[in-house]
Amino acid sequence: MESLYKDRLHTNYAPTDGEAREIQASLSAPARKISNLDEQILRMKQVLDKLSLEREQLDNDVNAHRALLAPARRLPHDILREIFIRCLPEGRNATMSVTEAPILLGRVCSLWRSIAYTTPRLWSTIHIPVAVPNNLDDVDMFDRPRLEALEEWLTRSGACPLNISLSCRPTRPECVQRLLEILISFSDRWRNVRFVIPNSCLQLLANLTDQDVPRLHTTVIEISRHENWHASQEPLYSPSNSSISPTDLKMLDAPSVRNISLLDFGPQMLRLTSRRWQELTHLTVEFSTWRGLLGISMDDVPHLFEKCSNLRSCHLQLSGTLTERITRITVPLLTKLCITEGFDADATGLFKCLEFPSLRHISFRKQNFPPSPPTPPLMGQIPLENISPKVSLITLLSRATARVETLRINSSSLSFEDTVECLRLTPHLTRLSFDIPDDFFWTKQSWTNLPYYPHSPPLDGHRAVLSDALLQNLMPGPGKSELCPQLETFECGSGRGFFTEQGVLDFIRARAAKSSNKMRRVSVWFSVEKKLDIAAELSSIICAGLDVDLHYPPSYKLPPRKPYTPWDGIPVSLIPRPASAMPPLIGGWDY
Repeated sequence: MESLYKDRLHTNYAPTDGEAREIQASLSAPARKISNLDEQILRMKQVLDKLSLEREQLDNDVNAHRALLAPARRLPHDILREIFIRCLPEGRNATMSVTEAPILLGRVCSLWRSIAYTTPRLWSTIHIPVAVPNNLDDVDMFDRPRLEALEEWLTRSGACPLNISLSCRPTRPECVQRLLEILISFSDRWRNVRFVIPNSCLQLLANLTDQDVPRLHTTVIEISRHENWHASQEPLYSPSNSSISPTDLKMLDAPSVRNISLLDFGPQMLRLTSRRWQELTHLTVEFSTWRGLLGISMDDVPHLFEKCSNLRSCHLQLSGTLTERITRITVPLLTKLCITEGFDADATGLFKCLEFPSLRHISFRKQNFPPSPPTPPLMGQIPLENISPKVSLITLLSRATARVETLRINSSSLSFEDTVECLRLTPHLTRLSFDIPDDFFWTKQSWTNLPYYPHSPPLDGHRAVLSDALLQNLMPGPGKSELCPQLETFECGSGRGFFTEQGVLDFIRARAAKSSNKMRRVSVWFSVEKKLDIAAELSSIICAGLDVDLHYPPSYKLPPRKPYTPWDGIPVSLIPRPASAMPPLIGGWDY
């Protein structure tokens, strides 16, 4: 607007009384114009709002008609069922969570819900974590909804074989018992079952016969380590705390059983009178070292292999030494052997009398320090100075007639020199792993193999296996013999090593420069804070296909473990990322 006072605007000038009257009079016309503009804007907004509403209604109608043309509507129901089945999680059983199939599929629309609820294969797998506060007054009120949900879930599975995993955290035994009772009512359809349960609940499984589980193929039973944690130093299975022994589990005689895994059952497991030893293809016998159980007797192992002539994989935890004279025993089909030597064990003599012509994958772990918490009777029986320094793994590798492709070692099991010798004996190695659990499904394994395990004995950087010296031995170079020339995967799952960032960078570059047998994956946990951007330095190599997975110590205090989620008991690597970040669920079951 035109004004005689433009040069006075936005200053500290104070007009006189006469000037103030002039300014006030000059503003009347602009004020009327502003009022007219406001009225025009209001009318236009009303017109615009009307047009926007009309457009929105029309757009909704168009989208609704377009939705009728969506390809998903024309898919036959059997195709939708197959798609739904492909939505189930891989590598584990489905959970009772609204964030994943099958429950998620029933929350989209009524048609999908109807199809999902009538597709038995969607409900043929289930993971059941058990966690009930010990101070809960009304267990029945807490249990009833989830028991009803479990029974409804399994009923929807129709006649399909069932894959079930039950993981027990500290809780009241009656809570586990009620869940087991429902599961047992469907035992005629069990296919693969994994039970981590209290010792007091074994009687329910002992009541089953081989005729009750005609479809059973895989049986995994672990006695929950949470029962009587501080109360006793006895084995979880012993005559004083249980009337159930492995010989009472007649379900293991089922005609289809091929895979048996028993944890913390005691050495009596090897005296099973199973009629089907020769039919087993996979066998695991392990014990919790933190309770002082050191493994089955070395003298029992040859007889075990004689019975199980069709084994493809075997995981044994051993104690003592071989005292019997054994003729040579051949296990012709065994491809994977996992050995855990107890604090007092030496399997050198055992490996000298065994032949594994098909062995391709070896895992070895030696307990070189007393169990934690220490067991007083054990410590009195096995003086530290009497522990054998021999490395039985070298004997096993030196006698291997097949090409060993995978080697997993615990970094505290061998000296640096022994580790290098093992690598010299495996020239065809394609995968080398340190401190990586053999089976990610075991709660015990995931507990004892934490990347930054706080109870491990301190390491000396000059003698540590996981150091730059190891990487230098694995690097090709002029004038030296290259270890593991066919190596494709190098993994270190422990933060207790002494790798430097520059050492890892030089190792990757040296292996990537090879014209053949280049590395495909490198995974390292550092014990130092991040200072070098290795990924940026290796950008061209990573673009060429190398998978580099680097981890550093957390720079923040780790959050406390959530009290309960539907994924409890499932390995972290198999849990979806958004789910692992979810807040704890109210009441426990997300159903």
